[in-house]
Amino acid sequence: MKIFISHSTKDREIALKVSSFLESLSNDIEVFCSSDSGAIPVGENFMKSIATRLKKCDVFLPLISENYFSSKFCMIELGFAYSQLQSLNGAKSQQYIYPLCIPPLRVNALSGTPLGDIEVARIDDAEVYRVILENIQDFRTGQNKRIREFINEIRRLLLMRTDLFAKANINVFCADNVAIRDKRDFVSYSLMEAETTFNFNLDPYEIGGERPNFVSLVYGFVDKVDFEQFLALNENSCIAFEIDSFTNSLSKIDLEFKFSDNNRILKTFQFPIHYGNNKFSVPLIELQSEALKQISEICFVIHPVDTIENEGMIKICNIRVSMTN
Repeated sequence: MKIFISHSTKDREIALKVSSFLESLSNDIEVFCSSDSGAIPVGENFMKSIATRLKKCDVFLPLISENYFSSKFCMIELGFAYSQLQSLNGAKSQQYIYPLCIPPLRVNALSGTPLGDIEVARIDDAEVYRVILENIQDFRTGQNKRIREFINEIRRLLLMRTDLFAKANINVFCADNVAIRDKRDFVSYSLMEAETTFNFNLDPYEIGGERPNFVSLVYGFVDKVDFEQFLALNENSCIAFEIDSFTNSLSKIDLEFKFSDNNRILKTFQFPIHYGNNKFSVPLIELQSEALKQISEICFVIHPVDTIENEGMIKICNIRVSMTN
C-alpha cells in the first residue's frame, strides 16, 4: 500500500512522525512524505515528482491544519485527491482519503468544501490508524500498544507547539482603594510579538498619598485551559517565563493562578526581581488538583511593599509550557 502524506511544511515534524510510524507498522506500507530526507531526489522536478506520487498512491492522507489551508501546494494536492476520488468506485473510493485534522482545527475542518462529506478524524485518534491497517489486512492486536505510544507522542508534539499565551486576553487592573481618575495613569501595557511590557506608577499624581493595594497584568483564558494534560504527559512540566527589569524599581512580583468562572485563586508564587533578565519556572505538579484542568487567569501582581520606586517598567516574555525531562 502506497500512502501519500499531504502536509504543510510548517507541520513537518508531525508529518515525519506519522510517516515513520506508519512505515514501521507493516512491510506492506510505503509512505511518501515530501519532508522525508531524500523523498525527492536532488535535481528531480518537484511538481512532477509530487504529481507522479499522487497518481500512484493508494491512500491520500492530508494533515489538515491552519497552515494547510494557507499553503497553495496543499490546496493543489487536495484538489487532485478530490479528482481521483471522483474516478474511483465502490469500496476503494471509501478507502482512499483519510483526512486527519491537527488541533485547534476540529473534525468539521472540511465542511463547506467538495470533500465535506468525508469523515475527518483527529490526528491523535487511534482508531483511524487501526482502520488503515485493517484495510491492508495487517492489523494485529499486538499493534495496539505501539499505536497508543505513537498517539501519546503525537499529543506531546501538539501540546509542545500550542502557544496558549498568544491567544490569551491580556488586561491590566488596579485596586480601587484610592481615587483613580484614569486606570492608565497607574498601570498600562504594550505588546510586541510575544513580549509584554508592563508599566506601573503607584503615585502618578505626585501627591504622596495612599497607593493602590496592587496593580496587575492578567492573561485571561475565556475557554479555560486544561494544564493537567501537560502534567499527564510529563510530570516535569512547568510554566516558564522571563522578566526583564529595566528600571530596578521592583524587588518582588507575585504570580497568581486562578480557576473557574469565578476566577478563584488556586495558588500564589512570589519571585525576587533583580535588575536585568530574570528566568523563572513553576512546576505544574505544585498546582496539581482538579482546578488545574480549568485555569482561567494567570496574573502578574505588583504590591507597593515590593517596589523600590513608585514608577517602573518590566518586560514579561517567553511565557510557555515546558516539558523538560
